Formats: sequence, C-alpha cells, structure tokens
Amino acid sequence: MKKTKKKSIEEEKKIEGYIRKKEDWQLLWVLGVIVLIFVLFFGTYFIVQKMNRFEYAGVNWVIENHGGTKFYHGRFIAFRNPQLTHNLYLRNDPKENDVSFSGNFTYFGKDFFLSFSPEVDECRGDVPVATVTLASFLKSGVGVENLEPSTTDPQVHYSTGKNFADCNSIGGGIVIEIGESSVIQSEKNPYCYVISIENCTDIKPIEKFMIETLRAIKG
Repeated sequence: MKKTKKKSIEEEKKIEGYIRKKEDWQLLWVLGVIVLIFVLFFGTYFIVQKMNRFEYAGVNWVIENHGGTKFYHGRFIAFRNPQLTHNLYLRNDPKENDVSFSGNFTYFGKDFFLSFSPEVDECRGDVPVATVTLASFLKSGVGVENLEPSTTDPQVHYSTGKNFADCNSIGGGIVIEIGESSVIQSEKNPYCYVISIENCTDIKPIEKFMIETLRAIKG
C-alpha cells in the first residue's frame, strides 16, 4: 500500500510538471503573438508615415487627410521673416504638377496686386479657395506687405471702383485669367506673372506658381 501511495504521488507530480510546462509554453506563445502584433502594427505605422513624407522644391511635405480630403502640407521658414514658419496646403501632389511655366519666380516687391479677369472673378468653389491660399502664401510666406485685390477689366474698375491692374501696370503682381493652363512671367514687366486657368475648377496653375516660387527661392 505504501509503495502504491508513493507511486501515486510521483505520478501526480509528473502530471503537475507536465501541466506547468504546457502552461508555460502557452504563455510564451501568447506573449510571442502579442509581440508580433506590436511589431507589425508599429512597423506598418512607421512605413506608412515614411511613405507619406517627402522633400520637394526645398520643402518637406506630409500627406494628410482632413475630412476625407487629401492635402499636401508643406512647412517652411518665411522668406523675409526667419521667425515665422508658413504652412502651405495644396490639393495636388507638387511632384506631379505638370503645368507649363516659364520665368524667374523671385521678383517680389513689398507692394503687389492680385488681379482677376471678370470670368475668374465669377468663379465659385475651388479657384476662390486656391486664391485665398495664394494670398496667404504671398503675404506670410513670401513677405508681400501690401496685396491689392484688383481687376483686369476697365469697365469693372469704373463701375465698382475696384483697383485696375494688369502686366502693363507699374509695379508687381499676379494676373489670373481664363486660358490654357500655364504660369508665365511677363516679358514686358518681370515683376508681373500671368496664371492661366482652364476653368473654375482648374487650380493646378495657381499651385504651380507657389511650387515654382518655392523651388526658385529655397531649392
């Protein structure tokens, strides 16, 4: 009876040891799975973050989503104020903006006009929003002190009193008009730029002007 009892105790110990080893392996397996999930999660996160960042035209960009809309967010030190960081949000990838351009994009005085043709002035939606971004870029990013909203049409000028300006005017500025998508520095007035858009949803030329200005000054 004693031998049987002793044998029974030894068997119980063996069973308990087997159960402990099994539980230890199960615990290690669970911990391994947790570590793997952790590595995969953060590894994927950092890969995505890296893919969403790039350098172009002398500026670091981050792809962001706001309200389901993709933006290309660039941050840079203002050209005339090293104490100021300007945030630029574009709707189109600056690397893939293929709008034609020509000229030197560094001719900016402290006084500048932003003049619209009557057709552009009637636009609603995308183009007005892009022109607000452009105005902020000129004032905050470039350092234009006085930005005068203007018209290219003398009749609008006479009927409303709105400032009249085009590339024949004295001083510097930007004319936005309807035409084939392009950005051109005026041959008559190097301080004047003509941005041509195809329609009221064509904002790529407006963004191209800002991209090429960044490239010229920072690149």
